[in-house]
Amino acid sequence: MRIIKDLVLRGEMGDMNTTITKNRTNPYVGAKYKKDIEKNIVLQVSNIEPIQNYPVKIAFHWHCKNKRKDPDNIATGQKYILDALQKSQILEGDGWKQIIELSHKFSIDKEDPRVHVVFYVD
Repeated sequence: MRIIKDLVLRGEMGDMNTTITKNRTNPYVGAKYKKDIEKNIVLQVSNIEPIQNYPVKIAFHWHCKNKRKDPDNIATGQKYILDALQKSQILEGDGWKQIIELSHKFSIDKEDPRVHVVFYVD
């Protein structure tokens, strides 16, 4: 495997419980929550070149500020990340043609919550 892109996204990327709560409050609140997270990601990747080789394997390393959220809850943030990367035209899509594997790793960093996203091709 060969690394073709390596990104570090600062901050937290949303989670399933917060998404559900916001959507139950009001669909517009939920939509704004997603939009705000994606906007933050888009700003962080504004100078990144598009991926040219497909399909890719993507490894997410979630550096969380604490253990209050379950890993499956945290991994929901991949949806926001992949959608933002499409909006930024870094990823051409997030379907079967473009992505063949997703993996997740979790650790704690109280001072610097972030997501390290690595793209691989065979």
